[in-house]
Amino acid sequence: MKTCPQCNYILDDEHVFCLSCGNPVGGDSAEQETVVNRKFSMPAMGVPETMVFCVACGHENKAQSKFCKKCGGAITALWGGESPQGGFSPFGDNVSPGGFRVSVDPEPDVTRVLPSPKFTPPNQLVVTPHASSNKALIVAAAVIIGITLVTIIMMMSGTPTPAESTRNSAANNANTKRNETSLPDKFDRKYTGTVFPKSRTLRLEMHLIREKSILTGSATTDTAQDELSGSIEPDGTFQANGTPYGQPTTGYWSGKIEPDGTIKNGTWTSAQNGSSATFTASEKKE
Repeated sequence: MKTCPQCNYILDDEHVFCLSCGNPVGGDSAEQETVVNRKFSMPAMGVPETMVFCVACGHENKAQSKFCKKCGGAITALWGGESPQGGFSPFGDNVSPGGFRVSVDPEPDVTRVLPSPKFTPPNQLVVTPHASSNKALIVAAAVIIGITLVTIIMMMSGTPTPAESTRNSAANNANTKRNETSLPDKFDRKYTGTVFPKSRTLRLEMHLIREKSILTGSATTDTAQDELSGSIEPDGTFQANGTPYGQPTTGYWSGKIEPDGTIKNGTWTSAQNGSSATFTASEKKE
């Protein structure tokens, strides 16, 4: 082993020049050669990546060498490319794109450095998957398919779909509202019917006069005649006191006046004992 007197780099005995600074470190002067007095011989392919060859003399050097240990030539300066600190090998990972950059003319003692060919790396297509967007689309498609299948099944089974149920409900509400509003808030009508007190049957004549929510008139049977005074709801439900002329209230008349000219759920209730009798009546046509 020997030490470079310039930089104290530890070298093998065979080294003529320092690998770190290129300073001569002694040896057979006959073996010392310069870059310009020796023809370059290209090293064979397949050399291990841990070694680098001098372009001047072709001698094998360690990859981290800055200068040739044989002739002292600056390896990186001749080859070009990476800094000598990282090591440079024409066959290793540090080879710059394009390959070798040194060519030697056939004539001796002439070295020519060629420009490195331009290298354009292939375009890399980077695809970023949008997992959340794809998941949202899948969920939406599944919902649509599910709704379609349910609708088809309901149609085949005769069950109304939600849309049909909504339309039917709206139509029913419209009919109910129309029926409620079809009964005028003012009228003067006469009805004829039958009262069923216990086991008897009595003829009934009613005269009903409506003035918005106020209902008046009269109710006459085979045995009595009552003057009526009470109230009526927007849907036609009414309740009125039955008072014989000049006497206290004897009973209460209630029922529902329908737009079709009938009275449904008719009931007369006694004011004395709470007994009741049902009645039916229809509008009398003049």
